[in-house]
Amino acid sequence: MNCRARGIPTPTYKWQRNNWDVDIKLTKEHYSMVGGNLEINNPEKSRDEGTYVCIAYNIHGTIRSREATLNFG
Repeated sequence: MNCRARGIPTPTYKWQRNNWDVDIKLTKEHYSMVGGNLEINNPEKSRDEGTYVCIAYNIHGTIRSREATLNFG
């Protein structure tokens, strides 16, 4: 999933799924982040289906993306 924000200083990114933070560090085999983009390796319905939001922030403020819903057929 793509997320891009601009700012000075450069924004930091985090992702949430169903209003819970996606912990990239604890689940680095499953989730990874490149820039602000979230990559899900071997997605599973029970683990990954839901509503995702990207949050970008720096010392000047925070911005949230629109929600993106990941569904499995």
